[in-house]
Amino acid sequence: MKILILGASGTLGRPLQAHLYRQGHDVIGVSRTPSRLPTIRWEAIKDHTPDAVINLAGASIADHMWTRAYKRELLDSRLWALKQLTGKRIPILISASAIGYYLASNNPMDEDSVPGSDFLSRLCQAWEQAAYELHAERTVILRLGVVLTRTGGAFPRMKEPYLYGLAPDLGNNAFSFLHIDDFLGIIDHCLSSSISGPINACAATTQKALLKAFQRSYTTLRIPLSPFLQLSERASILDAHAVSSKRLDYTWRYPTIESALEDLLQEPEARVFQYETLLPTTLEKAYEFFSEPKNLEKITPPQIRVLDNRIILFGIPLTWKGKIVASSINATHASIIDVQLKGPFGLWHHTHALERTSHGILLTDTILYKERIPFTACGINYALLKIFQYRQKKLDEIFQQKALEYKN
Repeated sequence: MKILILGASGTLGRPLQAHLYRQGHDVIGVSRTPSRLPTIRWEAIKDHTPDAVINLAGASIADHMWTRAYKRELLDSRLWALKQLTGKRIPILISASAIGYYLASNNPMDEDSVPGSDFLSRLCQAWEQAAYELHAERTVILRLGVVLTRTGGAFPRMKEPYLYGLAPDLGNNAFSFLHIDDFLGIIDHCLSSSISGPINACAATTQKALLKAFQRSYTTLRIPLSPFLQLSERASILDAHAVSSKRLDYTWRYPTIESALEDLLQEPEARVFQYETLLPTTLEKAYEFFSEPKNLEKITPPQIRVLDNRIILFGIPLTWKGKIVASSINATHASIIDVQLKGPFGLWHHTHALERTSHGILLTDTILYKERIPFTACGINYALLKIFQYRQKKLDEIFQQKALEYKN
């Protein structure tokens, strides 16, 4: 199936594009910003005739203060993205919305419950109406709860205070969520079934159950925060929504907050960085390349040099000793794992996962790390992002050159 993903560079778009590659689909990401996986610019949509469109585009609700100007951007970015599809034949449209559509309440709600009247609800209603106005042959509106994923979105922020021994107590209001794996599974279900109309894609729990699930992994001091939630309009994203679905025939992998956090907190003290890229080569050649430590020097930025048991990082010498501790390959997958034996991190565990797809080799780098100096995680994540963006360019050059050499 040929699938367009609008908003492919976002927190949900990146794992979805990688997931659909694994499923064997012909996936085309659409984004304003450069992505880790192949994408096209918005103006190129007219050149493609997809079997399905998945719309995840729109400015982030949680990243900025809701000034009058930013509230306008929240609306305009969502309507503009859908407007780019005007006049196209769309067999299947799966368009994101949110449970903020509903009136805030601790009473159980399903797809027939009435909408609210606050800004978030009006935003969702306008977003959904714009999707229906495209008159796709089948339209699915996914009213999403909070999607929990290790590598972005709300979850790393939710986890942050627990790393420092603090447990934010937000009372016992309802809280609706879904694990990233269930988000991907629900997308698969929507693509393969005949379901249409609004779907509540979430499971319901409470803020108290969420706090207790976190406290299974951390020793913390409770900090009551519920009295402060009314100080900002943006805090309405934490309003009670006891939402579940009566229309979604899907078997949940993580139906409870306890099971979701048990998976997400397998390394509770570690932070997670992940980066995906597509390599124009074979599985065997990619595995051979990454199995040789000296090849990593070819894709390392010039500001970083590894010398004996030291790493020179932006001119600062640091002790570093690493080792490849595991590697394996079969017909469709390969993996290489290296760890820090001695160095600046409390933990460094790096997995190179290689998967054969119809578009090339999907490389997923997953790094679990613990910083030794508190409050440096943002700087470390930014540095890792820049390093892997550099690596992506060098890997493209190396494997495209190897392909040319092979043909010649």
